[in-house]
Amino acid sequence: SDMIIEKSVQLLSYAEDGAPNLSVTTPQEVLLAQGGCMASLGAASSSFGAANLLSLAINSRYKISRSLISAILLPYIIEDAASFKAEKLAVLSRLLNASRPEDSVSSAVASLADYVRQKIAKINIPARLKDLSLSIEQLSVAAEDAGELELINSLQRSMTTDDLFEIIKKAY
Repeated sequence: SDMIIEKSVQLLSYAEDGAPNLSVTTPQEVLLAQGGCMASLGAASSSFGAANLLSLAINSRYKISRSLISAILLPYIIEDAASFKAEKLAVLSRLLNASRPEDSVSSAVASLADYVRQKIAKINIPARLKDLSLSIEQLSVAAEDAGELELINSLQRSMTTDDLFEIIKKAY
């Protein structure tokens, strides 16, 4: 799944920013379609993450779109994953041109989180969970729900309900 996701990010970057040279002459729409399909395939072959788990719990309790919740959580998930997946995140950051090739790994990861925040702002969706008209208490109940799901055992790293709630607090 890592290779597929890397290729999808590269295609989506070409679609958004243009190819680094003239050897890629594929129309933007085709690049977006190919990149989107590959991203879906990569996501389908990857294990569940904290954003998926939290979005399921919040959606089931409060009927808010899982995609919207995942988008809001993404920059915070990137920052959390920096402690155990920094190298992979730095590669994605460089592929998206969110950072320069000479940037340090930690700088590249921070740039990736900022890049995602900029894209969220650009498409005008809520940037914080509080913008969804939910209280922190309501979100804490959803974090408890998520912690009780069996899926918590299949996350990329060991997490507790408290860890999930910390991500929610940062995104609030």
